[in-house]
Amino acid sequence: MAAWARLVALYAVFLPGLHAEEIGPAGAATSSLNEQFAFTAYNGYMEEDPDPSRADPILFAKVLALDAARQWCVEHSKCEGFTHLGKPTEEETVEYFFHDRWVLSVDPDEAWTSYRKGEQIRDDAASLPAEESGPLRCEIQTCSG
Repeated sequence: MAAWARLVALYAVFLPGLHAEEIGPAGAATSSLNEQFAFTAYNGYMEEDPDPSRADPILFAKVLALDAARQWCVEHSKCEGFTHLGKPTEEETVEYFFHDRWVLSVDPDEAWTSYRKGEQIRDDAASLPAEESGPLRCEIQTCSG
């Protein structure tokens, strides 16, 4: 199947409707270090590396719910995203494959869904340098009549 997938990836540019596309936002998760990451869903599966000299990109595989899959990914810095056979699902448990590389492909015979871990979400106020945010200054005014 890997050879077939590579062939499909080569021709995907020329075949309309046969390329990975962003589905949309797919929630967020917070790590035990209090780092929050957003996820984006895509149609397509995450490819294995065709170069046998490189390490296997699959870090882990397990049947989980989507929340647990997001949580596993944020707890592991090498995790770039994860994929499962089938259409997007929030409620069902499915077998997820966690990868350390993000390379998407489409299989014309099977629907796959992949989730990409985004950059860490930072609190805008906390990320401002101290001199830009400055000290808080309050004044109390009184009125007399």
